[in-house]
Amino acid sequence: MAASSEKLSESQNLKLVQFQEITGFEDLLRCKDILCAHSWDLEAAVSTALHLPSSPTSNRQRAQDMPSVDQNFRSADYTLSYWRPRGWITFGWYVMQWPLSFFVRTIYNIVRLAISLIRNDSRLAVTDSDGNVRQFIKEFTDRYGSVVPTFLETSYNQALSRAKAELRFLLVYLHNASHEDTDHFCRGVLCTPQVVNWLEENMLVWGCSVQLPEGHKVSRTLRERTYPFVCVVVLRESRMTLVARIQGQIESADQLIGILATIKADNEASLRAAQIERMSKTKSVTSRSGSTDLHDLDIDDSVFELIVPRNERSVNQTLRQQQDEAYFQSLRVDQEKARKRREDEQRKREAEEEAARKAAEAARAFELREREKLELAMKVPAEPGKDDHGVIQLALRLPSGKRIDRRFLQTHSMKYLYYYVLCHSDAPDNFEIHTSYPRRKIPCQPAPGSDEDPPSFIEFGIARNESLMVSDLDA
Repeated sequence: MAASSEKLSESQNLKLVQFQEITGFEDLLRCKDILCAHSWDLEAAVSTALHLPSSPTSNRQRAQDMPSVDQNFRSADYTLSYWRPRGWITFGWYVMQWPLSFFVRTIYNIVRLAISLIRNDSRLAVTDSDGNVRQFIKEFTDRYGSVVPTFLETSYNQALSRAKAELRFLLVYLHNASHEDTDHFCRGVLCTPQVVNWLEENMLVWGCSVQLPEGHKVSRTLRERTYPFVCVVVLRESRMTLVARIQGQIESADQLIGILATIKADNEASLRAAQIERMSKTKSVTSRSGSTDLHDLDIDDSVFELIVPRNERSVNQTLRQQQDEAYFQSLRVDQEKARKRREDEQRKREAEEEAARKAAEAARAFELREREKLELAMKVPAEPGKDDHGVIQLALRLPSGKRIDRRFLQTHSMKYLYYYVLCHSDAPDNFEIHTSYPRRKIPCQPAPGSDEDPPSFIEFGIARNESLMVSDLDA
């Protein structure tokens, strides 16, 4: 046979080992012929091999070697939707309605059991696994659009086989269209671009409806408690193992990605160990063939001597590189957090110092202003009597509405009017005095830095009683 006379490459040797592990075929020549017939396409060869006619012995052997899922492993359980009563009123209502709810559920389960005894459940007969999956994918895509995960169009067992052959994580989604949370989960979480892209890069995805025979069969195997239901299967210690369940309402795409990323990080080491073990098995491929001679397979022993050490070194180097990258990434994150914390503390300290400085300046300004008012109040001459010669009576209306009266002499400088108002407890610090009607500004405030006093009342034209207004210039 022409195919038997050709030397096998390193990748072909690895595919030969993977093909034998998945199918359970003992005859290496037969394995090689099947792979050659499919141009060394491992997936196509496995799909054909698992449907080839064979003896009862080989059928039993293949059934034993089909990848079953180990559910005894203590998998991570993310149950997100169980309701608990909160508050005494809600708890009381829960206690009151629980007997009725229990009675209804019991009757419902009895009726379901009776119906199942009388009429067989059509979902128990799985006649076309691949067809069930393709039907689910079509209905799912028609309902939720083109942005959906890339579901494998194979049976559940074939999906497990592919995940085992490719050493990849397998995400299993069981779809229950009648559950109230399913539509929100599909539209708002599973079919979002970020989840679809993340799954494309990190996991194989298989899904089916529990209303279809294939999905119902898987549902009975995985024993989910509520929906939406997602689980992750991966190769651990040579067995496909259920490592995590995600059950119940997931609120966002970020929440799902965060959970899946944690699951992936917790189980990646087992995949790397399986990769190393699979490479090491390449050396012993002929020892399992019994009567088959090494030269009959055209596999050069020097190839085995080169493949395993080099691949092991490559894997070890990759592991060290990934560990170093993770360490330095963590170090950079910690350094960035420390830098931001220092900057935040510095900004907070500077803000506190600035606030304290402004408060101190305001206190000093207030103290200086009060001292100045006391000095100016002492300069205001004593109020003359009503009957003194040249007395004028001034009625002042403050911004607060309060009225104050004060007598001055016509010959007094109007600066004393300014000092008097400034030192009054109800007057503003920045003000202007003017007549009520017609409105005229009273030039009573001394000019800063000038020794010249404002005019006297008589010089300005105030020689009798007058009503004046005080306006707040900062209002």
